[in-house]
Amino acid sequence: MIATYPSMDIAHQKQKLLNGKIVSGHRIKAQINCPPLGAALRYYNPNSVKIMGIPMDIPVFDISDMAGTLSDLQQHLFSLPSIRITSFDRDIDKDFEGTVTIKVRFENWEDANTAHASLEGKHLQSDHPTFRLHLPPPLLAQIVPSTSRIYGEGKAKERARQMIEDEVT
Repeated sequence: MIATYPSMDIAHQKQKLLNGKIVSGHRIKAQINCPPLGAALRYYNPNSVKIMGIPMDIPVFDISDMAGTLSDLQQHLFSLPSIRITSFDRDIDKDFEGTVTIKVRFENWEDANTAHASLEGKHLQSDHPTFRLHLPPPLLAQIVPSTSRIYGEGKAKERARQMIEDEVT
């Protein structure tokens, strides 16, 4: 796995932190990534760390969290101006056949709508698929005062009882 960071200093710090770390009983090795040969050179980022020895049963998302890297999606959302994200979680229960479900919660619906519009039909990288997005409509709230609040609990019950007695007689 190659973990990419914003600067070479951060890459060196993460490499030292990750090298020799025990994950699921396996010692992982981390080193500063070297430039590859051939056509892969165009994808090379010098601010990256090569992580080796990762157990096969560890999900990539968990390794990404451990490495302290942000996904392309997180980087995109955090780069949007004035967007306030309250949570960014992977919904493991809904993962199947290569599909990953991410739930992002925003401080308000307008922030969610801005993020939705910025991702609609776009590829974050040329070889990535587009996102399937779901944004529920904004909630509409209607507050109707109850009679018990207007007249007080005892008065509301008394009026209801009186109305029932009047209808019966």
